[in-house]
Order: sequence, then structure tokens, then C-alpha cells
Amino acid sequence: TLFLSALTILFSASAIYYLEYEAQPDKFSSITESIWWATISLATVGYGDVYPITVGGKIFGTIISLVGIAVVAIPTGVISASFVEEIYKERLKRKED
Repeated sequence: TLFLSALTILFSASAIYYLEYEAQPDKFSSITESIWWATISLATVGYGDVYPITVGGKIFGTIISLVGIAVVAIPTGVISASFVEEIYKERLKRKED
């Protein structure tokens, strides 16, 4: 999950840089500066200090926000289901004893 998150952040930072640099060279001055936007967008925090203004950037930002939810929600669901299964097994084991 951590690797997937890091890879997604780097991809989105690169893409948003190329989409927004001409319109906002002060906000998206480099790919490393764009990592801030990618991180807050993927974490679904979205502080609002840096945001896309071009149509392509807005569409990409929408998609990346949904990807961010999936990157967090899917592993969380899998881990939660595993915990529930282990608790269920433990309760069955206690009933048999």
C-alpha cells in the first residue's frame, strides 16, 4: 500500500505539473513542488492553497481524488475484514473449549 501510494503521488505530481505549469508557474513550478498538491489530493485533505485551474487539471484532479479514496479504502477494508475474521475464529475457539 505504501509503495502504491508513493507511486501514485509521483505519477500525479508529474502529470499535474505538465497540465498546470503554463497556467500557474508560481504554484506548480516543478515536479517536486507538485508533490505537495498530489499528496494532499490523494489524502483527500485538499487544503485549497494549491489547486488546478485548467480544464485538464480539474479533470485530472477529480480522477486523482477518487483514486486516493480507493488507495486508502481498499486496504482498510481488507485489513478490517481480516481482523473481524480473526476475532470470529477466536470466539469459535473459546466456545469449543
